[in-house]
Order: sequence, then structure tokens, then C-alpha cells
Amino acid sequence: MSFAIVAKLLAILAAVGLGWAAGRFRLLGEGDPARVLANAAFYLFVPALLVRTTARLDTSALPWSLLAAFFVPVLGLIALVYLWQRPRRRSAAEPSVKAITAGFGNTLQVGIPLAAGVFGETGLAIHITVVSLHALVLLIMLTLLVELDLAREQGSSSLAATLLQTARNTVIHPVVLPVVVGLAWNVTGWPLPAVLDEALQTLGTAVVPLCLTLIGLSLAQYGWRGSLPGCGMGARWPALGWPARRKAQPGSTPGEHLQHRRTPQCGPTQGAGAICPAIRRCSDLAGGDPAAVEAPCPAGQLAPARTHPTARQAPWAWRGMLGLVLVKLMLQPALVLVCAHWGFGLSGLPLAVIVMMGALPIGSNALIFAQRYRALEAETTAATVLSTVAYVATAPLWLALLARYFPWGPGA
Repeated sequence: MSFAIVAKLLAILAAVGLGWAAGRFRLLGEGDPARVLANAAFYLFVPALLVRTTARLDTSALPWSLLAAFFVPVLGLIALVYLWQRPRRRSAAEPSVKAITAGFGNTLQVGIPLAAGVFGETGLAIHITVVSLHALVLLIMLTLLVELDLAREQGSSSLAATLLQTARNTVIHPVVLPVVVGLAWNVTGWPLPAVLDEALQTLGTAVVPLCLTLIGLSLAQYGWRGSLPGCGMGARWPALGWPARRKAQPGSTPGEHLQHRRTPQCGPTQGAGAICPAIRRCSDLAGGDPAAVEAPCPAGQLAPARTHPTARQAPWAWRGMLGLVLVKLMLQPALVLVCAHWGFGLSGLPLAVIVMMGALPIGSNALIFAQRYRALEAETTAATVLSTVAYVATAPLWLALLARYFPWGPGA
């Protein structure tokens, strides 16, 4: 791997590190700055980028066989991950969040320097062609799936009502609606007005740094251990277990001796000796008995140290995160290689470019998607950072494989 690519990866990690420092030292204030930035990206900056991209897209010049060679295996993998996770979901959005984590690559911050540094201008042109549709295709598919699951969870009275609600929520959406608007403008054949084009470009350029900062902020907020489901934002537990021992003070809020940050989901205060409803809810989600989580703790007594019921699930959470990283870095490029070479007959430079696109680390849009639907933010954050670090080792492996068995270049 060239020094330029390694330097780009280090720059990405440095930007994530700055976001982590901002969150760790509360430089952006109290509250939930990660949520604010995620909403800004999802409702302002990403839509601007999508509108401008689709409005300027030249569909007549697109190499459809090349695009199919990439998107068929990628969409197939996303669908398989989604179907595999549906029976195991704890919330309606989890299957789609895991699917986008396993399928959405960092085609801009990492992909463009890789294509330019390894494959030259010709390879970069191929890469940008696929990038022009990458976010549009994947986000629209996953938005449709998650909105359908949410409509089912809300218990629509009939199939027609479910489909109608899904269609409405899918179209009136900060990802899909900008695409529709951009394509509608594209059909007219008119160029974007100069002022509008400049405004959209200015907003769009903020997507990359904002997303990298958001990853760091989320990592500072959730940590590698993640957050407990159902307890609201920030309800974390040191070492995934209860604090050792902390004395409950007279007049303290129930649950404070457990260092539980009360949120609006906790409900009203019930007086000394009561169990915080959010703690009870965590036990329910973990399949445990709420009474076994923590007995009433009158003021002045010592809270016994106990392991939170989700702590026993921590190895599985890490295993699931590592599994998504392996799927993204190893399985997806393998599927693209097989499908593109033996299914669509690609070889040489086009094959190498799209295989390395499949081998890219997890993109920050996966975290924005998770933040949007408030599902698996911690796991998605950790998987994004881990895949970027691991990419330093996996990218040379794929480049060596392609150079050995599927060479590109003048002498190929």
C-alpha cells in the first residue's frame, strides 16, 4: 500500500480522534451533541449532496454492465444480512442497521485516494462512476426495508395500509426525497442555477468532516462497550457491570447509587427504595427478572455489586460487531470478485477497481443511518473505527491477490 493511502487512513483516524476529544472533554457542551450533528448531517448536508449529485448525473454515459457487476453482489449481501438478522432483532431497525454496516463502504474518504493512487486517472474515473450511484442505491433500498419493518411494528390494520405507510415514509424521507427532486430536475435537462449549485456544493462538502467528527463523538459517548438497550442515551455502565459499591445518600434519586443517568424514559421518581424503571426495562430486554437485578435499596445502605444482565451478552455483541467487520472487509470483495469476473466477464482494471471498492472499510453513512433510527449506534461506531484500522492489513492482501491472479495495467 502506498504512503499516500496510509497517510489518508491516518488522517481519517486523526479526524475521528478530534471528534472523540471534543466529546470526551465536553467541548460541544452537555446534552447529546452526537445526536445534533447526526440530525444536521441527515437533514441538511447529505440531502444537499444527493440533490446536486442526481441533478448533474449523466445517465446516458453510465456503464450499466459494470454497475451491475458491483451492485448485484453488494445488494445481494445486504439482503442476506438483513434476512439473517430479522429473526434475531430486538427492535425493528436493527436488521437494516446491521445490513448497512456490513454493506456500505467508505467510497469517498478512503476509496478515492486508493483509486487515484493505485489505478491512476482511468481507475479513478471508474471508481467515481460507481460512487455516483453508491449512496443512492444502497440508502434507498435500506430505507425501504427499515420503513417497512417500522410500519409492521406499529401494527397497521392491513397489508395495503402497511404498504401505503411504508411508501409515504420512504418518499418523504431526508435521503429519498432529495434523490427524487434531483432526478426530476435532471429530466428537465436544465443546468442548476449558479447560486443554487454553489449553495448545494458548499453544504455537500461538509458531509465528510462532519461524519468523521460524528464517529469520534459517538465513540466518546458510547465507548467500545456500548450502551444498554432501552435506557436512553448515555445510560452506560463501567466495565459492563454495576459499580463496585456506592452509598445511597438520603433523598437521592433511585438508581443514583448505581450511577444510572436518569432520562425522560426513566419515568417519575418513586421514592427511596424503588427500582428505576429504566433498570427494570433493561432487565426485561435481557430476558431477566427485574426483581433479581436489584433489590430495593433504602437510603443510607450499600448497593451490592452485581453484574448487569446484558453483561453476559457482551461477548456476543463483540462477536457480532467483528462479524460485520469481516463481512465488509473480506466477504463482500470476494462476492464482487466472483460475480464480476465469472458472472459478468470483467477483467483487468475494471475488475480490480470494483473489487477494491467492495473491500473498503465501513462508511460513516452507516452511523448516520443508525443515529437516524436510534438503533445500534455504539456497535456501528465501534465497527466503523475497527474496520478502518483493519483495512490497513486487508487492503494489501486484496491488492496482492488481484495483482497475482487478475493483473491490470499495460503489461497485463
